[in-house]
Amino acid sequence: MERELTGTIPVRILAAGWLVLALPLAAQDRPRESNRAPAPVSGFAIPLGSERIEFFVEGDPSVKSPLVVSLHRNENTAFPVVREILASEPGRFIGIRTPGERRLNLKGGSRAFSIDPNRLFSLAGIEADLRKFSFFKEEIAREIETFAAEYVKRTGIAPGRVVIAVHNNTDGGYSLESYRKGGAEEAAAAEVHRVEAIDPDDFMLVTHPRHFTALKEAGFNVILQDNAGAPDDGSLSVYCGKRGVDYLNVEAEFGSREEQERMLRAAFALAAGHAPAPAKVPVARPIESGAVPITPRTGRGDPAPSGVPPAPMEGKPVLRPGIRILTPKRKIP
Repeated sequence: MERELTGTIPVRILAAGWLVLALPLAAQDRPRESNRAPAPVSGFAIPLGSERIEFFVEGDPSVKSPLVVSLHRNENTAFPVVREILASEPGRFIGIRTPGERRLNLKGGSRAFSIDPNRLFSLAGIEADLRKFSFFKEEIAREIETFAAEYVKRTGIAPGRVVIAVHNNTDGGYSLESYRKGGAEEAAAAEVHRVEAIDPDDFMLVTHPRHFTALKEAGFNVILQDNAGAPDDGSLSVYCGKRGVDYLNVEAEFGSREEQERMLRAAFALAAGHAPAPAKVPVARPIESGAVPITPRTGRGDPAPSGVPPAPMEGKPVLRPGIRILTPKRKIP
């Protein structure tokens, strides 16, 4: 026999005289919460042309650094990796929420125009991009310049903070090789370090020499930007370099999540003042043929390699499985 007492917590008295606290099932089965709360998501919008470009903001809004930014909407290989890292590390992640492709396609008055979001951080970059891919109009260029200034203000990009940019590229196009002698971006590089075993599409570009040295010693593909001599193309890297902002671009081929994660974790370590973990250099593929290399014998007394039949003695045939060797009989005159 049992009966229930009224009160804040249900209590049952069993016939044997035991008291049992009858907690709600949800309270008993509630999973243990993680040490860090899920990254909150918020956002902001900035007008440009006749539209408003919306941005998402993830992570802890009170944390000013590191700031992870994504400027191209179609380059999203790093998104799940960034969110995984922010589940246990401090930081913020800001990207474009408005649907679309790489470029921002907008209307300015009666005409449509487009701009690369990573070419709008200077008037020179804006003009060059508009003339090459759209059309140039002073009024539109000034409006884009105002948009970029508001973006910098909202994101909090400033000296003393670390900016980590995430980008993706296609195989055989823009890569670390673009910054080497004869490459299209040669003028922007002060120093280039290439690890031959790592795909040149997977690399980092930094604005501070100490970050370059640390990544070089850890075995990453890395470029040190020439902050004074880099052509002003309107990119965020040049903008940060000229203003003393610590900037790290994590560039990986589309789909190369594993390598982009290694580089991102290295960037977060540097932002926290720690040395990055050494890069894992891919192991060379084994030879696919089943051939066993035979080491030549250097002397008669040397042992034969494992799995290799001994060298024939002079005047005697070699016996091989499945083959019968007959020596010719001498003819009797």
